[in-house]
Amino acid sequence: MITRFSVGRALGIALVGATALSFVGPAAAANYNWLTARGTDSGTVKAVLAVAEKFKATHPDFGITVEAIPDRPAYLQKVKILATGNQLPDLFDADAEPYFADIVANGLVANVGAILDEVGITDKFYKFALDYERLDDGSLYLIPFEANTEYFWYHPSMFEKAGIEVPKTLDGILEACSKLKAAGLTPVSVDGKDGWPIYRYLSFPAFRETGNQFLEQLKAGEVQMNSEVGLASAKYLQDMGSSCFQQGFATANYTDALNLFTSGQAAIYYMGTWEIGTMTNPDGTLKDDVAFFTLPVIDGKTATKPTDFYAHSGIGTAIKAGSDTAELKEFLKFLADNFGDAALYDNKFMPSIKPTIRPDLAEIYKRALSDIEQVGTYVKVWDVKLDANTVDVLYRQSQLLALGEITPEQFAAEIDTSIQQYVSSR
Repeated sequence: MITRFSVGRALGIALVGATALSFVGPAAAANYNWLTARGTDSGTVKAVLAVAEKFKATHPDFGITVEAIPDRPAYLQKVKILATGNQLPDLFDADAEPYFADIVANGLVANVGAILDEVGITDKFYKFALDYERLDDGSLYLIPFEANTEYFWYHPSMFEKAGIEVPKTLDGILEACSKLKAAGLTPVSVDGKDGWPIYRYLSFPAFRETGNQFLEQLKAGEVQMNSEVGLASAKYLQDMGSSCFQQGFATANYTDALNLFTSGQAAIYYMGTWEIGTMTNPDGTLKDDVAFFTLPVIDGKTATKPTDFYAHSGIGTAIKAGSDTAELKEFLKFLADNFGDAALYDNKFMPSIKPTIRPDLAEIYKRALSDIEQVGTYVKVWDVKLDANTVDVLYRQSQLLALGEITPEQFAAEIDTSIQQYVSSR
């Protein structure tokens, strides 16, 4: 579904076709089109538009028109079509992945890092949020809006029933799963249909063994998945599939997995701080029988610290070359002063721009913000760093691996073949 709406001088509503809902105001002298992969109910979109509405008090002709395509494959396909025809919108969402690097190389987007420096707002962002959006050469062409960490959410009552403590090591998670199963409980709920939640489990051992070195070398074809670290990571995912994940996980979508946990039918659910609102009461306190822990370690491994885990700013937003006008730069400066609080207090998500820490801010948010500040080395996301064809292979093969339908060695062979094809074509 494609949805369009805008912040303009006035809002009108019109139904366009069967699949397009448009909220269209009068044409503005300085209207910017934003193609987003986020849903129209996204806190990010709401916060940006709320700040844009405030900005209009001094810039009455300013407007942002949003076209939302939350279906990621459909969104990516549209971006590719627009980029090929040199018809990209003023603003569009992207990850710092190889295809976006090609867009940058072709001069289609503005240098966001230079713009943030020019208007003096770089330091208003969490450093890792900017770093996450950087390309391999360190350049920055994407604006981050979120700053998330990821936690293992769990039900303490289920841990108590199974007689287990919070796992301190990755192997400890597998041991906990065995005891939870023995107690008649579903250990872990996971969204297997979308792929990326199960890639997380694949990435955990490699990160705790080497930091991001293994992934970076794997991407470059300098190390194989069919290596000690790679095979150990593959085996860990397979063990999670056989010992921990719920029945039917491969066809469970995001909502299915979330609901399984929140309804008390699974003991553990790994997900980011964008779900804090789901795990808390209206006053910001954790719901009854909900707690969380961070990514466990591997005994004896020192490549990372316990405070290093998944922290990222999600999909970023690019500015089309030529759309980086003086007014848009003024808006970005205004955004830096207003977005953090609009995100955290009005829309309940963790912003990339540092918010005001008010005395009445709930402890869970203070803890998450503290974790964000302390993250040193964060886990790089496999399906962002690897090339698109390899991500397709990763999607298919990781499901088969977790289901036990292929061996770690077979999984590794497929990944290695795809990466070698990509490296050879560069």
